[in-house]
Parts: sequence; structure tokens; C-alpha cells
Amino acid sequence: MNCKLSALAVGFGVMAWGSLARAQDDPPPANYTVDGAQGPITGSTRVIGLGGAFVAIAEGMPGVAANPASVAVRSPYSWNRMDVGFGVDFAIGSWLPDTDFLNQGDAPEDDGEEEAEVEQRSLLFGSVGLTLHYDHAGFGISAEGQRQGLRRSEDTSAGLAPTDLAGNFGIVHASVAYGFDAGQLVIGAGPRVTGVGLSGGSSTSGILSVAGVGFQGGVIFKPTNHQFRIGAAFKSAVTPALDSEQSGTAESAYRTSAIRLPWQASLGFAYQFGPRRLNPPFFSAEAQVMTLEYQLEKKQAARKREIEAAKRVVQRAPTAENRRGLAALEKLHEKEEEAEERLIEKRIEQAEERLKEEYFSRPRAYVLLTTELLMLGDSSDSVGFGSYYGSRSRVTLSGHDLTLSPRVGLESEVIQNWLKLRAGSYLEPARLDTAKDRIHGTFGFEVKLFRWNVFGLIGDFDSWTASAAVDGARDYLSTSFTVGFWH
Repeated sequence: MNCKLSALAVGFGVMAWGSLARAQDDPPPANYTVDGAQGPITGSTRVIGLGGAFVAIAEGMPGVAANPASVAVRSPYSWNRMDVGFGVDFAIGSWLPDTDFLNQGDAPEDDGEEEAEVEQRSLLFGSVGLTLHYDHAGFGISAEGQRQGLRRSEDTSAGLAPTDLAGNFGIVHASVAYGFDAGQLVIGAGPRVTGVGLSGGSSTSGILSVAGVGFQGGVIFKPTNHQFRIGAAFKSAVTPALDSEQSGTAESAYRTSAIRLPWQASLGFAYQFGPRRLNPPFFSAEAQVMTLEYQLEKKQAARKREIEAAKRVVQRAPTAENRRGLAALEKLHEKEEEAEERLIEKRIEQAEERLKEEYFSRPRAYVLLTTELLMLGDSSDSVGFGSYYGSRSRVTLSGHDLTLSPRVGLESEVIQNWLKLRAGSYLEPARLDTAKDRIHGTFGFEVKLFRWNVFGLIGDFDSWTASAAVDGARDYLSTSFTVGFWH
């Protein structure tokens, strides 16, 4: 079993932020929708280090959220028919003293009214996930979480006192997938469940919470022994709505009828330079002994016929001698079956050793270039999270138009079998007219540490690693950390 372990996770969450839109100074409607479009990227240190360009190379636990097809992509170090992967990630996105993780930009000009200001204080996010493989089929589930800590200043126009707020965003991805043509064309689909909650400073003072379900699908084309991959994914819009009893409760300011997570589509291309193969063929150790298993199955069938013949003899002539002959034959066949089971186990172990040696003999030098274009759908007549958290006497509309987020990343094992470096960049489109698009730069590393089987719980194949990633932009800086395994 090959597992990927990361650090500690926080909450269940998804991101919400900014692109083109318009502001409105008229009184807000009685109920409105909040635009929950994704802004700064989240995920594992590898995803962040590559600037979020992951839809084409999606694999392992980090790929579950990026592309539903990823759960059926077998890793090059996986050679058992059944395999399991697990991962946990944790990140902090509020290191700067004046952070703007909501990408609100400059505040609107003062029109004489006293408006509430929202101080963005803290941002934490994490994820946890599990993948299961059987041959070219796979299942995966991951939960992403984000917690935004804010403080709203006094707003006399809306009659609101200063309040500490906490926004909690969660999204659960689940998918099943299968790799057709020996895993060269992988297709996957499944649901994504979104939950959003708002509380007053502590988790016990809930103001509102909503949840909704959408669907997602993805495809990855990875021709065997070629150095490129193409990936695409689509996620439907999710609009969890408040019921009539919740809407407008706790504080009259929060007149939200729904949180809209707009549809999104991704298209990516990846190419790996160097001698290391990007798409090696998958051979399970169990498949290496199929010929032997077939031969032994024929022997088992012959023994079964022999036992049935001996039983018929006992039925016709139930003498003590015939019964002893049947018992001796059954005991002999039992020993033969036990010996054959041990032989199969031994041959599978030998096959695993051969596959392991073949994996270690592969060249490690490579440079991976990965790209992605993310399209976020519009969220017309929705407001931004800044308006949601702040004053109700004025709102700023968000997500009026479709927005694009191009992404690019590079990865290389600069010190073979010891150190990997990653770098990337992506555009975070602004969804408010008070904000501007901002370019992010990302950097990450993964370093091999030591071997420790955790008192026999983990095999000797894997070494422990530590990895980290940094994502920086105007008024934004996040860091993420992972403890995992080096393959």
C-alpha cells in the first residue's frame, strides 16, 4: 500500500473571491446571492508550487479536487492490483499585516454615508483525501476547507455594531473513474458538495449555514510511453439556498438567499522533458502470475473431479477401505492446494521485487512543464463577500462576466533522488470593479529525509519527505506544508 501523508488539516472548505463586475449604490434587494468564485489556489504543496496548473497531470490525492479522472491514474510506483492513497495538507494565507485575500481592491469613494469596513485578519485552509485503486478503476474523495477570520467595523447606517466574523467554506469532491485502453484514456465523474457557514467570532454563534450539490466530470489522455498529457474537467454551478426560516435571521443585515459557486471548466497540457517517462505502462504484480494461476486452476479442477469420483465409489461401496482412501485423497489435495497458494504468494513477491528494481533503474532526470486555462462562469446579480461581510446600505456586485485564469508551472528533480523544485504563476481575475487582476508567483520544494517504517506499519520502499510551497501576490502571501513519502 502506497500512502501519501501530509501535515494537519483544518476545516472543510473552498475558496471565494474575485474578476470583472460592477458596483451599485442603490439600496440592496431584500435577498441576494453571494458570488463564491475561486480566487487564490488551494491544495497540496505540489499543486500550489506548480501555480495550480494540475488538471492535465492530476494524480494521487491532490488530483481528486482538480480532475475527477485522476482517481484512476496509476502512479509509476504503484504495482499492486489494489492500492490505497491518503493525504492531508495545511496552509496559512494571512502572513501580511495588511492582507487582502478577498481581492477587494480599493474601497469605493465616500458619498457621505458611514460604511462598515471589513478587516481581513486570518485565512486558514486545508484538505484531506483518500483514493482507492483496483487495476484501472479508481475511487476518490477529498474534503477541502477554508476559514476566514474578519472584523467588521461599526456601520451606523445599517445599525450594526462592531463584530468579529468567521466565514467557513467547505467542498467535498467524490468521483469514480476508469482507464480505458490499458489506462491511456481515463474518464471520471461524481458529485461535489458545497457548504458555507457564517458565525459571529466563535463557532458556537452561528448566523447562517447553507449547503448544495453539483456534479463534475473529467478526462485525461496519457498515451503510454509518451511524454505528454492532456486533461480537461468541468464542474457545474452549485447554488445552495437558505430555507425560509433561516433567511434574514440573526442579523437583518444578512439577507442572503443563496451562495453561488459558479460553473468552471479547465483545459490543460503537460509535457515532460528528459529521459524519465511521464506515462509508463501499468503492470500489476498479480498480473505477472496469471499464467501460473491458470495452470494451477486446471490442476484444481482435475483434483475436484478425482474427489468426486472417489465419493461416488464410497456411495456405491461404503467400505472402511474406500472411506480411508477418500480421506487420504482429500488430505493430499489439501496439502497440494496449500503448497500452490504459497507458490503464488512467492511468485507475486518476486514479481513485486522485479517491478521495484525496474522502477529504481529508471532515469530520474526530468523537467515537467504544465499549463492550464481555468474558466469561471458568471454569477450575475450576485454580491462579493466583502459586501456580504460588511454594510448592507451599499453592495458591490460580483461576477458579472465570465473570467479566465491562465496558469503555468515547472518541476524538476534538481538533485537526483534528493531534491525537487517547483515554480509557477497564475492570474487571479478580479470579479469586482473595485479590484484589479493580480499575478501570483509560486515556489515549492520537496526534500527527501530518511526511512522509517513506523514500527512496521509502513513498508521499507518509501522514504519520508518534507515539502513546502509559497504563493505570493499583491496584498497576499500564503505558505503550505506537507510531510509525505518520497517515491
